[in-house]
Amino acid sequence: MAIRVKCGQCQAQFVARVEMAGKRGKCPKCQAPITVPRPAAPPTPAGKPVNRAATASADAAALAGAGSPKPRPANTPRKPRTAKPLPAKKPRTAKTAKSPRSQRDAVARELLSAFTGDIRRVRVPLFYRLGILITAVVMVLLPCLYVALIGLAGYGVYYHASHHTGLLEMGTGRARIFAVLIYVGPMVAGGIIVLFMLKPLLAQPSNQGRTRSLTRGGEPLLFSFVDRICRAVGAREPARIEVDYQMNASASFDSTALKLVRNRLVLTIGVPLVAGLNTAQFAGVLAHEFGHFTQGAGLRVTYVIRSINHWFLRVVYQRDAWDEWLEETAGELDFRIGWMLLLGQLGVLISRGVLWVLMMLGHFVGSFMLRQMEFHADAHEARLVGAGVFESTTRQLARLDVAQQAALNDIGEFLGSGRIPDDLAMLVALRCASMPPDLLAKLDEYVETGKTGWFDSHPAPRARIRYAAKQGKEHVFASERPAVELFSDFRALSRNITADLYRAHFGSRFQPSLMHPTEELLNPRPKAVEPPREIEI
Repeated sequence: MAIRVKCGQCQAQFVARVEMAGKRGKCPKCQAPITVPRPAAPPTPAGKPVNRAATASADAAALAGAGSPKPRPANTPRKPRTAKPLPAKKPRTAKTAKSPRSQRDAVARELLSAFTGDIRRVRVPLFYRLGILITAVVMVLLPCLYVALIGLAGYGVYYHASHHTGLLEMGTGRARIFAVLIYVGPMVAGGIIVLFMLKPLLAQPSNQGRTRSLTRGGEPLLFSFVDRICRAVGAREPARIEVDYQMNASASFDSTALKLVRNRLVLTIGVPLVAGLNTAQFAGVLAHEFGHFTQGAGLRVTYVIRSINHWFLRVVYQRDAWDEWLEETAGELDFRIGWMLLLGQLGVLISRGVLWVLMMLGHFVGSFMLRQMEFHADAHEARLVGAGVFESTTRQLARLDVAQQAALNDIGEFLGSGRIPDDLAMLVALRCASMPPDLLAKLDEYVETGKTGWFDSHPAPRARIRYAAKQGKEHVFASERPAVELFSDFRALSRNITADLYRAHFGSRFQPSLMHPTEELLNPRPKAVEPPREIEI
């Protein structure tokens, strides 16, 4: 007699001899430990008493308090009886079972009751206020200098056109043609320079990607949690909460200048960030962002700094169809005509070099102020969740950043096979959980020894942890629950956000049919089950 064995790891099926029953061994295919099950008892002949204690059903009967049945003749009909329920399989009634709604209510009560009070107010030093004023003046002057350069270039073209007309009357024959080119060339080159410098002022802002707005009715627990943190840190509640696919959370003004004046603040949360943190860490991150909400004028200066820095980056580095046309046309024309376009290219290059200097000056001044604002926001985080949670969050964020890069690389590899994962947040969390020890050690070394650069907008992790240790000696919130429990259906939300990522990067090439379950792509099932074969254990 043989016993059929199935590996629970790779699903392979084998056949073992009956004397191997109850013994343990390894699967010859995947080397996973397996146990040979015991064979079922043979059927009892009719007319003989049934020894139920020797069968699996007898064990269940013993648990239920039932004894072995008395022997009876084979032709005696069985008397129907009502089976006694087993305590282990007793169905849960409405009084004992918890509905999903009641479970979420219990989670909400637990999380909201975990707040023991509000944090001590974080004061803004005078040096911070003076820094805001100086930074604002410098950042506003930089675009003014840019406009002044445009005016200077335009005036140079006008001066040449109005004061050097004598070139048109010089010489005869080829000499006059050369003189005309000398007169026209600077005007053409200067006009190109002015047009290329005006172009960034007229260009539309780049697309920042799609976000999804959440509603209080759809996410009541998240909004209640956010409201409680705002009250704890003394910040205004956000006018809107949005989610996207970034590994980040940010506090910002609404997109229009009018709403900037009206103080309409927006909280943006990245779903990969939520998947990698617990509620205490996530609460600390939110407290940090709400700390920016309390900065008032500082947050407005931050908005101006980031907007101007981003604009300078576009002016200096962004290339478009105009640049391609100028380069191609200058190379195709005869040099006797094309030199004017080449002169224009040189002027554009020089003007961008000057702008690069202004950009770096803006980065230097703006980054210093941004670092001070980060320290101020860190104080809110440390006082809410404590210095220990602040440090663990800092280390976890470093790991999640690397895990997201690995996840994006995975998506590129999966795309080659025509299948892409449907849940970016899950993919990032799995990559973070499976990070090799040597990489974890390198990330911890970076957190412990990294230094702040002159142009860094954020302080080094080591400096932030030291500062938090002074601010976070006490805390008012603690919880180890996963942050995803704050959302009513985080998995569905993450899938929608992942689809937004694919639409933003692939455009019309993206089809929803390309998306497959993330766990299926990472742990593919065997293509076929091999036929049973006898093994020795």
